[in-house]
Amino acid sequence: MSSSNQNQIPVEGFGKKYLTLYEVTGTNQLLIATFEHEEKVYEGIVDVKGHILVPFDTVLIHEVFSTKDYTNYCFTRHNEENDQYHSYHLQLDNGTFRLIADIVGNDNTNCRLKGTEKDEFWLIEATTDGITEVSLYDVYHHKILTPAFTEISFEQEKSRILAFVEKALYTKNQGENIYLASLMAYIDYEGKFVTPLYNPEKEETYDSRIYNFDESFKSFYSAIQIITQNFETEYFEKSERVDQELAILFSNPYTEEEMKLAKKKTKIINFNNRRET
Repeated sequence: MSSSNQNQIPVEGFGKKYLTLYEVTGTNQLLIATFEHEEKVYEGIVDVKGHILVPFDTVLIHEVFSTKDYTNYCFTRHNEENDQYHSYHLQLDNGTFRLIADIVGNDNTNCRLKGTEKDEFWLIEATTDGITEVSLYDVYHHKILTPAFTEISFEQEKSRILAFVEKALYTKNQGENIYLASLMAYIDYEGKFVTPLYNPEKEETYDSRIYNFDESFKSFYSAIQIITQNFETEYFEKSERVDQELAILFSNPYTEEEMKLAKKKTKIINFNNRRET
C-alpha cells in the first residue's frame, strides 16, 4: 500500500470529510481511506469513485488478502477489546467492486475469513466456547460449501478429492470441553463427501451420501448430534463406573497387616527392556 492524495467525500453521520487514501496492492480501484474525527481515526474501504464499500469504523483493518487475479479481496477488522473479527469480501463485478459477503460473529461465536493455499477457496473460521472449526468457502461463487469441521486439509495431488476433513465431537463436563471421538472423510471440489465418515475410536463408518443433497447442512448436524449423544452416554456411563470403583478402593484400602504380608510373599520381577537377537 502506498499513500495517495486526499479527497473529500460525504460520510454518513459525519458530513463531508477529507480522506487520506492508500492504494491496495494489486488493484487501482480499491483504496483504504482514513479520516480523523474528535481525536479518533476512522478507517474504511472506498473505490476510486468515492463509493464506500466497507463502512468507516475506529476498529482498523487488521488483515488484507486477495485471489491471485486480484478480483476478490478480503478485509478483516479485529476489535482487540472483545477479540472479535469482522471480514468483508469484495468481488470485481463488471469492472466494479462490490461487497458480496459480510462475515461477523455474535456474542457467542467469533467468525472471520481466512485465506488458503488454494486460490479459489477460503475458510470461514468460527470459534464458539473455545472450540474452533472451519467451513469451506467458494470464493468466486461466494458460497459456503461445507458444514463446520475441526480440520480441512487440502490434498496435494490433483484428483477428484479436494481435501481431508475431520469433525471432532465434544461434550461438557463441569464446564470443560471433553473430547469424545472424531469422524473423518474426504470431500470433492464442490464440498461433497466422496467417502463414508470414519470413526477410528470404534473403527466404524457412516454413510455420508445423503448429506450431499442438503445445502443447509441441517441433516448433517442432526446426525452429528445423535452420534455425539451416543458417545456422551458411553462417556458418562464409563465415568460413573470409574467413580464407583474408585469409591470402593478408597473405602477398602489395604490393612497394615496385608501390606506387611505382601512384603514377605511378593516376588518382584525385573523386566529386561533389551530385545534379544
